[in-house]
Amino acid sequence: MSGMFGIGGGIIIFPIIFFTLTKLLFIPQHLSLSVAAATSLAITIPNLVVATIDYQKEKQIIWKIVLAMVPGLIIGAIASSLFFVHYFNSHVIKLIFVSSTILIAIQIYFTHIGKDSTPNYPTKVASFSAGLFIGTISGLLGIAGGEFSASFLNFHKIKIKDVVGTTSLVGLTVSIFGSLGFIISGAKQAPINLEHSIGFIYLPAVIQICITSLIMVSIGEKFAQKMRASHLKRYFSILVALTGLSMLFF
Repeated sequence: MSGMFGIGGGIIIFPIIFFTLTKLLFIPQHLSLSVAAATSLAITIPNLVVATIDYQKEKQIIWKIVLAMVPGLIIGAIASSLFFVHYFNSHVIKLIFVSSTILIAIQIYFTHIGKDSTPNYPTKVASFSAGLFIGTISGLLGIAGGEFSASFLNFHKIKIKDVVGTTSLVGLTVSIFGSLGFIISGAKQAPINLEHSIGFIYLPAVIQICITSLIMVSIGEKFAQKMRASHLKRYFSILVALTGLSMLFF
């Protein structure tokens, strides 16, 4: 998924880790939520590094948009991961996330971008605001935020393959600084009785999942390069909808 769609895969990794921690390792739910989010973000980092490098080689990253978004991404990701445990209700976050992803999927699917469409590049203020929102919600949910950044870029009629490449770098920024925030906040919490963890990041899960996923990133990126832009946009919107709905079952 990181290679094909520019997302880190955190939205699938998060519920799997949460289930493992609560049902198999019997970690309390309020701690499992933070560990799952932190670990999910950490896992997406190597995936997105590989995907970003591949897309940069193809010159499919719009740097001026990313640089305008970075301050907001950093502030949002760090703030949400630092205060995640204390101030946010998981059920409310889940409802907002599911609603948002469905609306985003509809917008991506039905927005037509023809060959002659001219990109309407966002202003620096719009990019910063989008970055702040994406960084905040993504840090809370333990995802790289590819669904949200893709919707923002698609709204501005950016070419879909440039959307995927740019989204990879946006997601990488969120993952790095969100992980940092969870390391700091985890160090301040009482011991979570989970061996081999750094802050809220559970290292065994990071290592095991990364080994497998890294093999598949470049394969996914090659599929994206060969796929028609209209098909890529359609598949991406379906993925967004399905992943959003999947959150209802966890």
